[in-house]
Amino acid sequence: MPAKKRDISLLPSREFSESSLGRVVNWVTTSGRYVVIFTEFVVIGAFLSRFWLDRKNSDLSDEIRQGEAILHSTADFEKEYRLLQSKLKFANSSISEDRKFTERLGLLSQNLPRNVIFENLSFNSDSKQTEIKLRASSTSETDLVDFITNLTLEPAIKTVNISNIEKDSRFTGYKFNLEVFFSNT
Repeated sequence: MPAKKRDISLLPSREFSESSLGRVVNWVTTSGRYVVIFTEFVVIGAFLSRFWLDRKNSDLSDEIRQGEAILHSTADFEKEYRLLQSKLKFANSSISEDRKFTERLGLLSQNLPRNVIFENLSFNSDSKQTEIKLRASSTSETDLVDFITNLTLEPAIKTVNISNIEKDSRFTGYKFNLEVFFSNT
């Protein structure tokens, strides 16, 4: 007996295409293949961009190493430069303070009678005023009064404070403490 001939149809039956599994198979064979192709393009693009990113990373690493080498080589120079700047700033402020002190001391010596002698002198200055504290001695009361009067009449002197006057028994004269304030404006 010969085998019975059967018809084989590769087309899905209507019932299969309307079932859930049939719809999924239909979607995968039509729209799904575009999703798969798009995903493959993304993967291939990521793979190829990896070479560009590796090269960029290598270049940036080289630039960072070169920058670090430059920084390390100039660190000593920068330290010396900053130290020199601070010394120059200090010297400049010292010169300006010395100039103030010299001017103020010159003003005191211009008003100094012959018989008044400075024993101790201190100088203090800020942005508003300059203060000179002094301990001095005078052989006569007249010279002491003249000195204080001359200082109070000087226009550059803001205030003169007498903190102590005493008669010295070792010699015929007076010892006194003064605070002289100059205006810096």
